[in-house]
Formats: sequence, structure tokens, C-alpha cells
Amino acid sequence: LELLDADFAANFRHHADRLVTDSLPALKRLRAQVIHNDIHTGNVLLDGSGHVSGIIDFGDLIFAPLLQDLAVSAASIAEFYASDPGPGIREWVRGFCSAFPLLPEEHELLADAILLRSLLCVQLCELKARGQANSTRQDQVLTDSKKGLAAVFQWHQESQRDRPRIGKRQGQVLPATRSDRAKSDILSRRRQSLSPSYKLFYDEP
Repeated sequence: LELLDADFAANFRHHADRLVTDSLPALKRLRAQVIHNDIHTGNVLLDGSGHVSGIIDFGDLIFAPLLQDLAVSAASIAEFYASDPGPGIREWVRGFCSAFPLLPEEHELLADAILLRSLLCVQLCELKARGQANSTRQDQVLTDSKKGLAAVFQWHQESQRDRPRIGKRQGQVLPATRSDRAKSDILSRRRQSLSPSYKLFYDEP
């Protein structure tokens, strides 16, 4: 939170605490699979008529909650519609659900997952900006990320106003999803399927 403006950080702090104590543990119990993990607007290809024709950049491929893929892209959309991200997010979610319908517990956590991604984007952009001092482009990316976070936070407040707090449904335990495949097998399949230029970014894949 030290990366954020003081007034915004003060308003956001108690939400950040809830995200850590309630939402992150709940996300880890959702259904999971191999996901792209970086479908933002810069990684989506369009054809001549403006329709999506493909995606690029598979370097962040990871086994993680399916909901995370939707949250990543929805947070990216919010940066482009910072004045009112709600309609864009709703349209993107509607399209996603037409192919992969969300489960009730995923619907409940969606807004928090988008907010978490927006916060992560600010942190990543700040780290890049520190590593590229006096970079006008990185400074602009960081500014856009902060605007996106503020927009998502406002949307989150409005969309969650009348809903119960995440993770407070007494007695409920969401089913855990685990991979039975050994890590070495997954890494072997990755080497066979992806270019070696897609490097791993994790100490423990």
C-alpha cells in the first residue's frame, strides 16, 4: 500500500486486510487448471474487422484457479475505461461465461479477484519503474495502473455494496482442486509444447 496515494491507501487498507485473510484462501480452494494468466489487452490479437483472432505471450502459463484468467483480463479492461469500467467488465464476464460458466463460489469471489489483480499490476509496474529510472513509458504505465486500480476499487464498492462479505458463509468448505500429475511430468510436457524462449518466472514452478 506504500505505492499508493496516502488518501487512497488509507481508504483501501481495511479492504486489503480482508482480501488477504478471506479472499486469497478462498481463491485457492476454487477449481483450477492450466491457464494463460496474462490475457490483457496487449496480448490479444484482432483481425481486420476488429474481432479477436488469437492471443500471444504464453510465458506466464501456470496451474491456477480458472477464475484468475478472467480476473486478469477484466482488470486490464478497467484501465481503458477508468471513468466507468462496469459495462466493459460486465460484457467481458458475459463472454467468458458463455464458454466457461462460473460456479456460484466463483461468482462470489470475482470482484475481489479483479481487485487483487489490479493491486498486483500497480506493484509490478512500480518495480519495473524502479528498474528503469527516468523512463517516461514506465512512468505512464504506472500512472495508468493506478488509475485502473482506483476505477476497479470504485466499481468493486458499488457492485459489492449489497452483498455479504466474502468468506463469511458459516460452515462452508469449498472443494479443493489438486493436480495428480507430478511436477516433472508437467515440466516435460511444457518443454515439448512451448518454445524454449518462454522462460519460467518461478523459483518453484
